[in-house]
Amino acid sequence: MRSSLAAFVAGALAVWCSAATVRAQTTKLPAFTIDELKQLSTEAEPGGALATKLNRLLHTVETGSYVGKRDRPARPVQQGVPILRAAMWNIERGQEYDSILTALTDADEFAKLCAKRGLKRQRLELIREEARVLEDADLLILNEVDGGMKRSGYRDVARELAQALHMNYAYAVEFVEVDPVTLGIEVIPETALEDELRADPARYKGLHGTAILARYPIQNARVLRLPVCHDWYANERKPVPKIEKLKRLGSEKVFLEAIAQERRRGGRIALIAELAVPEAPGGTVRVVNAHLENKCKARCRVEQMNAVLEDVRGTNGPLILAGDLNTTGADGSILSVGYILKTKMRDPRFWAGQALSYFNPLNLYGMGTAARYVHGYGDPTRRDLPVIANNREFGLFDTVRKDRFSDGASFDFSGEKQYTVNGRAGTLANSNERAAKGFTYTFALPRDFKGAIGRYRLDWFFIKPPAGEETRLLRPQFARTMQALNQGLEPRLSDHAPITVDLPLAGVEK
Repeated sequence: MRSSLAAFVAGALAVWCSAATVRAQTTKLPAFTIDELKQLSTEAEPGGALATKLNRLLHTVETGSYVGKRDRPARPVQQGVPILRAAMWNIERGQEYDSILTALTDADEFAKLCAKRGLKRQRLELIREEARVLEDADLLILNEVDGGMKRSGYRDVARELAQALHMNYAYAVEFVEVDPVTLGIEVIPETALEDELRADPARYKGLHGTAILARYPIQNARVLRLPVCHDWYANERKPVPKIEKLKRLGSEKVFLEAIAQERRRGGRIALIAELAVPEAPGGTVRVVNAHLENKCKARCRVEQMNAVLEDVRGTNGPLILAGDLNTTGADGSILSVGYILKTKMRDPRFWAGQALSYFNPLNLYGMGTAARYVHGYGDPTRRDLPVIANNREFGLFDTVRKDRFSDGASFDFSGEKQYTVNGRAGTLANSNERAAKGFTYTFALPRDFKGAIGRYRLDWFFIKPPAGEETRLLRPQFARTMQALNQGLEPRLSDHAPITVDLPLAGVEK
């Protein structure tokens, strides 16, 4: 280590106290009335003041701070070195808000709640350990974050989490949800289902987005709107094609086709911001929270990733790129059916079990295609071997691996086993936990055929360390995927498990 830990900590705290005075300027998003939302639902091309307001909403980042004078980053110590711990989590709209908040704030209380399910002691200890790691995260990168949606109790999820955690936050809108049933424009003949879906017009905002929360000051937050791979308004208004009708055999017995679609305004984004981290070269760490499209072919996700990389290529300091990249290997729209089944009914488990068996690629495409599909199923970073062993997501990872920043640096794709939590080496193992075969999955369909199909690594960290640094300063290590924590309660906290990575804040020799 370049200097003693005591001297290092004293110096860092002095700088932190100075940096802590830099606060994100509070910015609020414009809000729509219920009549404006109905216009956005029914008018293909809204104009005038409404179009201007929508455009402003989709390009504004809401920011705020709930960090008090006595609040400091947790800065957990690992192997004698303080670290910046980053967590990335697709929280599935924040529908299980109370459980998520407990997991983020009180490991012992969360373990007690899990114990009521009668879980084995070893499982409970793992859950407690994962919760303790998670609550020390000084950076939270969140996808699928609701604002004023019925399904999540009309909460402003990003703001309320920041307030409860004493953090700074930045929030950007991906979509304005304008489902005609939710807004009361279309009527479902089944009264109980209509009551379940229709929103309270006085509380409904219809916002669905992405957020960055941090105990470090957040600066220069902005939104990058990505190339359109699926038009969530025009395409979701079209009649359901015949092949989709075949996929929905189970769900059609209950749901009208109209409510099996998600009518939205907006599209996929990356939320970009800078953290004031005193130990980082230049005093900042750039954070990119990306959410790539699921309803498209893999090649369009490469286009979206290229747009992100082009935007941040001039970054001279360290950079954290994370998010739900939807790396399913193909058109992920079959996953959205699972979401529909879950969010449109109170008790989705029966319908999910009945319907999702129809979506198994083994049934849809035949065994030959399935054999090629499996090649990249557990490890989407594996090289694509056309015809023999396809891996359609390889292009995305190859693009990220080959990218070079203006300072000559690149993303860390290393995987030395001494810097992993389980001793498993391999590509990206230092920043994303690996399993015995491929990567530890972060997303699972309710019916996953005992892991043979339906488990995916969708959520990722890519870390760009400081250029030319010959130490482990801000290099990724000890990445975790917290499946036990996510599944500790019933219902589970999200359909995605949280992931973490640790970045040393001191220059220990490699």
